[in-house]
Amino acid sequence: MTLMKAAVAALLFLSGGGAAAADLDGGRLDGVRKALTPLRQSAADAARMPPEFLAARDGLRDWIEARLARFPQNGDTGAFNKALNAEIAAKDLACVEAKAPGYNRCASPGEFNARGFLGLVDAERVRDLLIIQAEIGVACGFDETAYIYEWAKAGWRRLIDTSQTPAAGVYAPEQIQQVIFATPANRPPDALLLAVTGASPVCGGPVQAVHYRVWSAKRGGGSSLAVEGREGESFISRRDPAVSARFDGGEFLVEMNVRSMDAARRGRVAVRRFNFDEDYARRVAPIALTPKDFVEEWLRAPWSVASAWTDARAREELAKIHEEAAANLARASFSGPPQRCEKEDDVVQVGVRFANGERFFRLKAAGGGVFEMRAAESEPAKTCVRSDAGLDTPRSLF
Repeated sequence: MTLMKAAVAALLFLSGGGAAAADLDGGRLDGVRKALTPLRQSAADAARMPPEFLAARDGLRDWIEARLARFPQNGDTGAFNKALNAEIAAKDLACVEAKAPGYNRCASPGEFNARGFLGLVDAERVRDLLIIQAEIGVACGFDETAYIYEWAKAGWRRLIDTSQTPAAGVYAPEQIQQVIFATPANRPPDALLLAVTGASPVCGGPVQAVHYRVWSAKRGGGSSLAVEGREGESFISRRDPAVSARFDGGEFLVEMNVRSMDAARRGRVAVRRFNFDEDYARRVAPIALTPKDFVEEWLRAPWSVASAWTDARAREELAKIHEEAAANLARASFSGPPQRCEKEDDVVQVGVRFANGERFFRLKAAGGGVFEMRAAESEPAKTCVRSDAGLDTPRSLF
């Protein structure tokens, strides 16, 4: 949520407007409070949410939708937000305590911790859709979920739900930074793409996890998650928002500043470009914007992915080298600038030092971010001797 919205929320909580409103929907919000209250004393890792957290999140959604059932197609979203946020405050679920005006208990005694509390409920219209964002408190911030609704004859119908489920017992809280829509001209008129990007609310440090997802939806139908990507070590202060993202026709572009395997580089720019064919998304070039970035992408990717960026004639040999090199990335570094290869058009050599020796990767750089891995030798090629530091100049899709 923006600082402006946070300030508005604080005023609403302090004013007490609507605070005495009765819960007309079966005590759903009381159930949310019952689930959340014990978490206020919890010191659990934010990534391992107890079942009560997920129950409260889904209970909050159900409470919002019960209210939404009485919200008309052209209703006043400002009044709707005010009423819901005032009721949250009245149920003792707001960080800004109504009984002690001005006191933010999530920020006391100096470290922000919103576990056991709710943040804003915020409804906004985008075209003929209604987007509602809801916040559940975690350490250092809020986990945010967006719900997208379309109007049907029976009222508001949920089209997309961005809530996450734990993976292998781990839950990754996310503060949403962007919600982007697209209706590509090459798809049916009732088709819709929705992208959501966010960053981890984890305390401290310039390096945090970031997340991007894209849903493919059909008006009057359903939706499916078409793209999901995470980067565990992104320099979130180097761009605002932390993930640059946009739709370009029927394509989705992503760019992030992430940690490099070579500490001396002070990070690198990672790019993603996806092409949509109905509900299926396929990653396409550019895979990277510089030769060194491509080498890192190739080494970090599983072989099932990296093999598609590899010369078919060299895949068998490079599969073994990829496995060995990928296992030794922790102490890897680049050994100087890229070198152009004189007798091979657009071929570049990139040297990498590993703990168990040095490798010289030769790759085809056709321009426009199109690369292909050709070879990886233990000795530099004699024809690749002309260093070109300009090949490392940072580039951007945005």
